[in-house]
Amino acid sequence: MLGQPAGTADEPRWLWRYLATAALIAGVVCARRMDAITNPQFWAEDGCLFFLENATLGFWKALGAFYHDFPYLLPRLIAFLGGLAPVADGPRIYTTSAIVLTACALATFALPAFRHFVRSDVLRVVWGVAVASIPSFGQEVLSTPTNLGWFVAIWLTLVSLMRLPRQRWRLALLGAAAGVALFSTPLAIMTLPFWALRAYRAVLRNDRRELGLSLALVALLAGAVLVSRGLGAITTITLGSRTIGFSPAGWLKQSGLQVVGLLFPPSVGAAIGAMGTGAVGAVGVLVLAGFVLAARVSGWHRVGPLLLALALASGAQLLTQLGRVYVNLVLDRSPSGRYTVYPAAMLTLAAIVAVDGLPRGATRRSVGGVLLALTVWAWAPSFVIAPFEDHQWRAQAVQVEHALRSACPANLLVPMNPSFPPLRIEWGPALPERPVPPASVVATLEANGTFRQPFVSQCDELSNVELFLDESQPSAAGTLVFSLLDDSGVLRTVRIARADVTRHGWQLFCFAPIQGSSGRRFTVELRTIENDRAAALQLLGSTTDPGSPGNAQRGGRSGTTEAALRYACRTHLPRACFRWRAEPLLESRD
Repeated sequence: MLGQPAGTADEPRWLWRYLATAALIAGVVCARRMDAITNPQFWAEDGCLFFLENATLGFWKALGAFYHDFPYLLPRLIAFLGGLAPVADGPRIYTTSAIVLTACALATFALPAFRHFVRSDVLRVVWGVAVASIPSFGQEVLSTPTNLGWFVAIWLTLVSLMRLPRQRWRLALLGAAAGVALFSTPLAIMTLPFWALRAYRAVLRNDRRELGLSLALVALLAGAVLVSRGLGAITTITLGSRTIGFSPAGWLKQSGLQVVGLLFPPSVGAAIGAMGTGAVGAVGVLVLAGFVLAARVSGWHRVGPLLLALALASGAQLLTQLGRVYVNLVLDRSPSGRYTVYPAAMLTLAAIVAVDGLPRGATRRSVGGVLLALTVWAWAPSFVIAPFEDHQWRAQAVQVEHALRSACPANLLVPMNPSFPPLRIEWGPALPERPVPPASVVATLEANGTFRQPFVSQCDELSNVELFLDESQPSAAGTLVFSLLDDSGVLRTVRIARADVTRHGWQLFCFAPIQGSSGRRFTVELRTIENDRAAALQLLGSTTDPGSPGNAQRGGRSGTTEAALRYACRTHLPRACFRWRAEPLLESRD
């Protein structure tokens, strides 16, 4: 099936055809999701996970913070690219990158390296356009880096079946791109058998280049499984006393509903699904039998690609129900959303292979016309996708950028699409958890006074300190200078006009974060400069318990009188992007 590489005489022409196909597919995506261009916004993990972790942790730390035990490399790279632009432009970079990569991935099939799979150049272009038009995608799929991995998995599958280039540099680029893709989608495991077979074939043919690429990708796949601890699979969930697991009958029904959903509009598909598993199975078998008969016209050798496409569709559905077991809660519902991308694309490929098996001429045109009419009838009502709810990101971005740049405590909640995973920026926590209570005056700073007190930081990236102050009387004269010192000297200094000092309460001093502050001993220094002698500034605190752990953390001596002090580090509090709950699924099922 893999054959030999195509000639290179017409490579410039095919490059332009590839780019034209990618542009056509991108146009289809934009026509379906016009708001991704006119009013781009973050979707789910795009904002509350990839954007936020890249902004707060940096690319490398964020990459190491696996999500559901998987690295999702490509969305992380998009987040890094978006981080180079102003916050207000972040969503546009995210959506544009996702659209371009989706179009490029699907347009790959238009290249002549896939003529052994589908002979017609036109049908291969039609397949890419059709996949971008599949009706079951809904809001979440197109133009979102969060769901880009499904199209990456399709591209990986295509690459594993294509005729490989012979030039070393092209093979190296292809291998590098495939390596990135392997760590971007858990469904990459679908390609493992193909790369293993290619390695075996390369040994028989003594093809070192293909062998090297195949073994490298098999090794990377094995590495992805190991580092992600099983590709982040969720194999069981428990609801009360009930354990939800994989259902073979449910898998067969969902596979049938995938076929029904591609041939009938939602209302008809729902009616067929309501008739039970038998009706769904009958429709599915009839459709697939028609595909096989059409492919058989050109000989049994054309049935192989068809059966492979069908196996990929059902295999992806099987892996989804095994690895994301919560989808088994809604097996009686027509599949929709991100979990339909790969199976629907492979079923569409099976249809294209079937039509390609028909002889050119009136027969192929007639069957193609019927399929086109069915497709328009079934897909047209769902072609244009409802836009996201407008949360005015550009206006919100001002607050987001300020919270990200500021070292001062922040607690910002920004609504996003969908509504349940908001973007949350929260710096903290304030330490120590039980500061010295401000029970009495422990120091008085008059016109030009100085106070010092040591403490030991228990967190990294120390970014602010608070002291509890009181005024004997209001004053606008003079300046209050806060300094943070260690054995090497002054590290940070903050100057506040006396008129802006808190009259009674915690006074916040923010400064640039200090890397490696955890476990280090610091000294805070507070000075008054040219203050009003009659308006002395007082620091409140109390006598600490000699044996208290908090006293040791603050660096205090046994039974000493200390000022009330607390501090915080510019560390983003780890929070779930959103908490998965089964109740909505159960309610909608009932």
